[in-house]
Amino acid sequence: MANELIDIDWDEVMNKFSSYEGSVVNFCKENHIKRYQFYNQRRRLKKKDNEVLYAIPVKKKKVSERICIKNLAKVSKDIRIEVDNVTVYIH
Repeated sequence: MANELIDIDWDEVMNKFSSYEGSVVNFCKENHIKRYQFYNQRRRLKKKDNEVLYAIPVKKKKVSERICIKNLAKVSKDIRIEVDNVTVYIH
């Protein structure tokens, strides 16, 4: 099945189908495409079109570096990252 998908330009197929006036069954027969491939690719492309990335504005702020090790015997392998009001712990 994976080999069948390699030679097909699905963007071109979907563009061609958008102006086609017949049924999916007839379109697939005329273009030598299996119906399950057509439906899988159409679903994949719709999902891809629905993906949205949002930019999150971040205020630039001068960050002072502060490294303090009081007792090396008590240093753990955990990491704590603080940025403004956000603290991230990595264990």
